[in-house]
Amino acid sequence: MKISLSDTRPATLSTLTLSHPTKILAVKFVKVQLSAVTSFVLTLKLTLNSKQKGIYVLSSERLDLQNCSLKELDPLFAEAHSAIVLDLRANPLLNIPTSAFRNFTELQTLVVPLKLSCPGGNVSWDNITFDGDSYICQGQRSLCNGTVQPAAALCPENAYCVPDGPGLFQCLCTSDFHGYKCLREGSFPLLMFSGILGTTTFCISILLWGTQLRKIKAS
Repeated sequence: MKISLSDTRPATLSTLTLSHPTKILAVKFVKVQLSAVTSFVLTLKLTLNSKQKGIYVLSSERLDLQNCSLKELDPLFAEAHSAIVLDLRANPLLNIPTSAFRNFTELQTLVVPLKLSCPGGNVSWDNITFDGDSYICQGQRSLCNGTVQPAAALCPENAYCVPDGPGLFQCLCTSDFHGYKCLREGSFPLLMFSGILGTTTFCISILLWGTQLRKIKAS
């Protein structure tokens, strides 16, 4: 596979072109200003098989997956959680579970095919618009401070709500509590837990080793 930059001149967007024996794929990505030097921040993972072609751009503000013949999202999709703009239009996607966007807390613009809806529904976005063959979901909202039914009210006592992607949230224990529903007060006994786990693992290993040794001698 050959990778080449089609344009290295100063610009807002450049195009990364990948030459493959069966397909030429292009991804637009954003330059990131680091100190006084303009750099390209890009990690690319490419999935190609007989049924599906996918491009995954990590550590980039824009992830362009339009018209990639995606029928479902690859597990690598979760690694692109830092994307701010995500374009999925013109793909034969039948369903995308809301959980697929877990940890996409930075996502502010999402474009999906008409057959799909914006993850989390209207309460999870400031604005949802129709654009020919797709829906544009803009301005991700936090369910933790929602006006209809704040998700924070669903968190147990001694816990607080944090956003976890469009239509998603999680409840984290405060610093003084831990355990099931944050009911146990005090810090987690990590040292004692590690000691018990290590001792148990060691005893089981010795037992299994002895059992196998007897079987070898008997044979």
